[in-house]
Amino acid sequence: MKQLHQLRANPALSILLIGNIILFVFTTLFLYNLRIRKLDVGDLLSESSKNQPQLHLLLPATHSTPEFCKTLLTSLLYGYSPVVINWGFKDRGREGRLAKIKGVHDFVKYNVTSPDDLVLMIDAFDIWIQQPPSVFLSKYLASPPRILIGADKKCWPFSEKCLGLPGSPLPSKIYGENTDTGTEAHPSAFRFNRPRYPNSGTILSPQSLLLPLYTSLLEEVTSRSNAHGDQQLFISAYSLENASPEVEPTMNVDFTSDLFQVMTFSEADMVFMPGRTFLNDGEEERLVWNRVTGTLPSVLHFNGVEKRLLKTWWERMWWITGGEGSEKEREAARNWVKRKVRRGGVTDARDGRWMSWGELGCDADESLWG
Repeated sequence: MKQLHQLRANPALSILLIGNIILFVFTTLFLYNLRIRKLDVGDLLSESSKNQPQLHLLLPATHSTPEFCKTLLTSLLYGYSPVVINWGFKDRGREGRLAKIKGVHDFVKYNVTSPDDLVLMIDAFDIWIQQPPSVFLSKYLASPPRILIGADKKCWPFSEKCLGLPGSPLPSKIYGENTDTGTEAHPSAFRFNRPRYPNSGTILSPQSLLLPLYTSLLEEVTSRSNAHGDQQLFISAYSLENASPEVEPTMNVDFTSDLFQVMTFSEADMVFMPGRTFLNDGEEERLVWNRVTGTLPSVLHFNGVEKRLLKTWWERMWWITGGEGSEKEREAARNWVKRKVRRGGVTDARDGRWMSWGELGCDADESLWG
């Protein structure tokens, strides 16, 4: 009561107290928001850092398709500068697999000049990006550098090597009693497996680690026929590293799907929720989260049977819907996306020349815009 009388007798003191209360509430909410949105903090820190390595985005693509244009659109929208590998290459089969590995190998060897530079290689026909390089790098650089590969729920092509690969660090009952019950004999249960098998469609690595790996892959695929290309080779390399305790591992898979979301058997794990795009004045837009691990993947890889989502989910993404608001506001957002994408830079790995949106076969495809 004494304090109440003092406040009534001194309006200035009352204003000061109210101001302190407001400041306390604001600070608490702000810190809480930062705590639950670690990616925002990582983005702020990464943008202020002047010592980040250069990131090279490689897209092995011989020709254009609507799905290639979607991959290209998302990479340009978020500010990446993709390099296209093997554009115009005609051969398929073994020669095509050899050309893919050789194309990546040669670019890493001759065009990436610093051993600390990072190379991000993604499949060019079934991948969308939903976070900018600054966030992507802040996630990766939070751990010791390794060759990081997307984690699949199924080991393909299956061999005895799959049985000895490292287990997942995720909780052993994360899917309940059915966790890890998916096998070749019970394929319907693959959706309950914890992701732990390497999928070669998404790879991130420093040049110093990636060049020796691709040198060995190139030697392997050159010396003998390989029916499954780099996918089988990556499983073999990952298995070999983990077979001997004397070998210091250079490879790891993204068990939590923090950077790479491999979509095979994972549709039920995903949910559309608000997230930061870091593009439109910090507004939140609808992005695809992994509700099981609680992560917002930077890259979505629609492999396997989940390729059908490339069509059904595209029209739900914020760069197509334009977010919330009036139709006029959504149309303005879509036009902003178009302008940003068409100004983006894409280069040909063969000679470093700039490739136009039209040359890449994407200019006339209005289906990209919903």
